[in-house]
Amino acid sequence: MADNFEYFPPLPNDVEKSLIYYSSSLLADSGLIVLTLGHEQCNYDKPPQGPKTTSYYTMHYILNGEGTFSGSPGRLKAGDIFVIFPHTAFSYKQDPGNPWEYIWASFAGLNAGDYMRRCGFSPERPVYHTDDPEVRTAFENFRQVEKFANSRDIKAVSELTGVFALIAEARASEEPQQNAGQTHYIESAKAYIDAHYSDSVFGLKELSEHLCLNQNYVSRLFSRILNMPFSRYLIILRMQKACKLIQETKLSYGAISVMVGYEDPMYFSRLFKKYVGYPPREFRKYNFTKDT
Repeated sequence: MADNFEYFPPLPNDVEKSLIYYSSSLLADSGLIVLTLGHEQCNYDKPPQGPKTTSYYTMHYILNGEGTFSGSPGRLKAGDIFVIFPHTAFSYKQDPGNPWEYIWASFAGLNAGDYMRRCGFSPERPVYHTDDPEVRTAFENFRQVEKFANSRDIKAVSELTGVFALIAEARASEEPQQNAGQTHYIESAKAYIDAHYSDSVFGLKELSEHLCLNQNYVSRLFSRILNMPFSRYLIILRMQKACKLIQETKLSYGAISVMVGYEDPMYFSRLFKKYVGYPPREFRKYNFTKDT
């Protein structure tokens, strides 16, 4: 792919005009519409894209070089695919020392969101890496679309859905490995929370920074694997620690409140009653009475 290409099938080179056109004539009844396909070897001084939003999807496949994308905590490189979702703020920029080269497709339609879900993409998980040469070839085949003068839009959808099929199959086969990796993250998260739950300012931000992961991704991991949000997990852990301190020590409730991460004893007492069923004082009395 020596030359850059950029075209719309078969409309003028303006994605918003294309989207308006399709919205008024085809999009309402179409499962998938390809708005633009393109390829670019970025110059080192190309301005950053964004922050901004769009009303359509855009998928980029990186051929060479490196860059950064707001949806990923790390630097992206060859083999990475990143997706911009409609009405979701984004920004991205090539590495000036090693500018990236990528192929992209912008698309919309009634089934576009479902295709992204089947490919494992979401606003919280917009990046996927693959070393499969077949995927790279499928993206490079976008160039073939321009040869179809009378059915370019059909060919564009065909090539793009071929890419979707390859990604969906690859990610389905990787699911057990992904689950293992997600479980590893959760176990690391639980260990870190256990060491820092007593810090009153500890939260999802600090945990995500420790794991070097996006906050939204960490939040989804808790919901997916532990069936509860991070905030609930932290409260339950703190309440468990508080129960143990109330049962095994004679510390004041104010001291226990601080030890489990709450500087306000009254707030701690309300949470304790909500999650345990008794106020701290009654819980201590009940447990001491039961033990005698």
